[in-house]
Amino acid sequence: MKPQSKTPLQRRLEAFIKEHNGVQAAAAALGVNRTYLWKLRHGRHTTPSDKLLEKLGFKRVEKLVSI
Repeated sequence: MKPQSKTPLQRRLEAFIKEHNGVQAAAAALGVNRTYLWKLRHGRHTTPSDKLLEKLGFKRVEKLVSI
């Protein structure tokens, strides 16, 4: 089974965690629970709030595709 590549959000979270020297400090800086941050980082939670996305330098956009 091929490992999944990381999303831009996961890569940004890893950098943010490294910048803050750990998950605990990064979670505190973002105002979230460290378990929630860990789940986001590992793809176990995939719908962060718009406010959290903004703190990480992202903006939610809608993408329409034809079926």
